[in-house]
Amino acid sequence: MKDTRTKLLKTAARLFAQKGFAGASVRQISTAAKTNVAAMNYHFGDKRALYLATVQYLVEENKNWMRSAPNPLQIPENIEGLGYQEALELFHRIIDKMLDLNLSRKNILLNRIFARAEMENSQEMAQILLAYVSNFGENFFGILRYLTGLEPKSSELILLSNAILRQASISEINRFAILHSLKLKDFTPEVKQQIKDVVWHNTYAILKSYKQGNKKR
Repeated sequence: MKDTRTKLLKTAARLFAQKGFAGASVRQISTAAKTNVAAMNYHFGDKRALYLATVQYLVEENKNWMRSAPNPLQIPENIEGLGYQEALELFHRIIDKMLDLNLSRKNILLNRIFARAEMENSQEMAQILLAYVSNFGENFFGILRYLTGLEPKSSELILLSNAILRQASISEINRFAILHSLKLKDFTPEVKQQIKDVVWHNTYAILKSYKQGNKKR
C-alpha cells in the first residue's frame, strides 16, 4: 500500500509539473502510475487532496535532501548559544546547501508546480507555499536575527531574509540566461563555485554592515 501511494505521488509530481492541476487528470496519473482510480481515491480521496499531498511530498523530499550527505545541515536547537563566527559559518553552509539544491535541479518539479499554481486561489496551497519559502523556518530567521540584531518578525528582517533567499534561488529562465551568456550547456563545478562565491560575498557584505554598526545590534 505504501509503495502504491509513493508511486502515485511521484507520478503526480511529474504530470502536475508538466500539465498543471487542471491539465493532469486523475485517470492519466493512475494509468501512468500503473494503478487505478480506486487506488488513488483510497489513498487521497480526490484530485485536490492528491495535488496538495504531492506538493507536500516534494517539500519534504527537498528538506530531507538538505539534511543529507555530503555536508548535512545540523542546526542546533539553541542558536543563541553559538558564537558569532559559528553562526556565520552555519549560515554560510545553509546558503551553499540551498544553491546546491537549485543548481542540481532536484527541486525542478516543485518549482514548476509552484509556477503553475501562482494563479490558483487556495488557502491550503498558500500555506504550503509559505512553508516551502520558509524552508528553514525559525532556524533561518533565528540565525539571521542573531547575526544582524534585528527584532524578531520585524519588517526589515523579513525583507532582508527575502533578499538573501532570492540570491540563492535560480529559476528556469535565470538558469537558461546564465548558461546562454556563458555559452555552456550545463553548470561546471567551477561555475557553480563562482556562483556560490558571488552569493556569499553579497550576503557577507550585508551581514558585516550590521555587525560593524551600520545597523546597531
